[in-house]
Amino acid sequence: MIAVPTSDRIMAFRFLFGIFAILMLPFASVLLSANFRSRLGTRRVIPSLIVLLVLLPAILALVTPELIKSSYIRFMEKDQKYYAKFASACDLILQQHPLGTNATLVPVAGSDAPYVFIRIPGNDPSVPEIIRAWHPSQLTVSSNCVGILVGVRDFDISWRLQEGDTNSWALSVSGEGAGGVVYAENR
Repeated sequence: MIAVPTSDRIMAFRFLFGIFAILMLPFASVLLSANFRSRLGTRRVIPSLIVLLVLLPAILALVTPELIKSSYIRFMEKDQKYYAKFASACDLILQQHPLGTNATLVPVAGSDAPYVFIRIPGNDPSVPEIIRAWHPSQLTVSSNCVGILVGVRDFDISWRLQEGDTNSWALSVSGEGAGGVVYAENR
């Protein structure tokens, strides 16, 4: 899980609060106009200004970071139980889509054996819900790997047998210039 330091969160809140408070100033100027004050009354103008210039920007500054967070960051913030369920869903895909006549053969330089894989659209009904929830554009299935492309090129997830180890599987993520193994399992 990626933890954002508290000082970064406070700085982000202050920045967003300032932006939203500035955006509310034109509305506040309407409340301060003599014509509006006389109709509304001073007792109602001050609480309205507090709501408009303090409360509303504070709420927006707290909610906005979650709304604009990338799917990569949301995936990286999951816990090990979630990753274990995700890996199980990938295992289910490996079982449901054995390599057969619908596989694509790609020649591998320096090898007599081609790379064999199946491409599955991300919205295929056989794809488990935990994976479909990320709106993958496609899945690639080979004998020992499930590769998932999220979005057009947002980030990649792979569940694969580790090279040189017949018992170790790893769930890896790459995207936004970072990545790595988020979950591993020995069998």
